[in-house]
Amino acid sequence: MVGTLRGADTVSLRTPLGHAEGLGSAGHGTGHWWAQRISAVALVPLAPWFLWRLASLPTLLYEDLLNCFQGLGDATLLTAFVLTLLYHSELGVRVVLEDYVGGGLRVAGLIVSRLAHVVLALAGLLAIARIVTQV
Repeated sequence: MVGTLRGADTVSLRTPLGHAEGLGSAGHGTGHWWAQRISAVALVPLAPWFLWRLASLPTLLYEDLLNCFQGLGDATLLTAFVLTLLYHSELGVRVVLEDYVGGGLRVAGLIVSRLAHVVLALAGLLAIARIVTQV
């Protein structure tokens, strides 16, 4: 029938901005922004500590590294450093992918990035556990 209007087919005098106002944001930006800032602040003391520990070693041979990070305090700080660094990295890579990559490549990139960061975190935790349990 000509002239019959149904539901979404109705004519609206509201502008696109009028339709969008009041809907709010997606709700993820603020939490993501805070997570990036907090992880960055956590890395401020952890990164210099890690570099200082490496610089204080006589050599970077396997045995020296084992002895350096074998203590509970150093292993705890190393765990915090590795996990915080990987979390901060994942947040940054996600922002780049979401902002600059489009379409299906964005989704694939986000999945690969998340999986890679999880695998690296597990590998880091296993390596630290192995260091601590070396006798």
